[in-house]
Amino acid sequence: MKKVILSMLAISALMFTSCSEDDDMKSKRTKEEEIISLFKNLNNGEVKNVEALKDHLDKNSIADLTKWATEFEKVKTITTLAEQGKAGQMPRGKKTLYLNEKAVEPLQLVKKGMVGAFQLNGFNTYAHKAYTSKTNDDRQANILTAVTYLVGNLESAKQTANVGDTKDDIKKAAKAFGNEGNSFAKYMMVTRLHKDFFATLKEVQNAKDTKTFKPALTKLTNVANKVIAMRTVAYLGGYAEKLRNKQWTADNIHEVSEGLGFAYALYVARNDKGQPYYTQEEVKKIAETDLWAVKVANEETEVYKFAKKVANDFNINFEEVTKE
Repeated sequence: MKKVILSMLAISALMFTSCSEDDDMKSKRTKEEEIISLFKNLNNGEVKNVEALKDHLDKNSIADLTKWATEFEKVKTITTLAEQGKAGQMPRGKKTLYLNEKAVEPLQLVKKGMVGAFQLNGFNTYAHKAYTSKTNDDRQANILTAVTYLVGNLESAKQTANVGDTKDDIKKAAKAFGNEGNSFAKYMMVTRLHKDFFATLKEVQNAKDTKTFKPALTKLTNVANKVIAMRTVAYLGGYAEKLRNKQWTADNIHEVSEGLGFAYALYVARNDKGQPYYTQEEVKKIAETDLWAVKVANEETEVYKFAKKVANDFNINFEEVTKE
């Protein structure tokens, strides 16, 4: 009888230990692993994807992103073609655009908006913690978390980005990041800012005191901001003008929709003093531009002027970037 009781106690202890170990494994999941697991939501634009990221989003963005995600789910059910003032479909080769009544893809507002509200906001949050940390160990731990929001697993990202300078090399690396759901890293490749990013990150990691660390971190933040800014300029500075110049095509509408989403993401960007370049209200107004009005405009539109302003604010060569 004693043997039976002891065996039962042993089994109970084993089961308890096993459950405890499972719980420990869950609790030991690093911040970085948790962040990376959420990247898959960046490839979609439904309400459930916004909900999944909610704890990591800039709180002020949740209402806007949820609104556009809800709108996307609604327009997907409309089977008629879009026309002025009415939401609907627009064929784009083998694909279909789902447009709201302003001829904008709400899907792109959500997806690109989350690059700012989730990825750039996460970076800013932990970069600030690193900036104010008292020890080098704390600084570097916070930098690792900050950078994870932008590129995922750091060592893996370095390998993916370590490519040649040809268009095919860049495209292949961008696609690899995109397949992981890592939107920021994808566009970091497209803008060809990946070398600046990793070189500056090395400066940050090698800094041993605040005197060298803080300037390096500010420089890294500027590179991260510039990725979003360059996409905004490229899409709104180039493609929006095409819409105004009688090139009302699905491709151009798609590109401008992406640009409007990137413009919204810019409200998370911060200058050297930690202040926002633009208010949320300012970029939301741009994001909700009526493209039907752009189509018939007789002069430079507000989105085009905003693209010029962004180029000036971030020291971007407007003519060069809008050649795409």
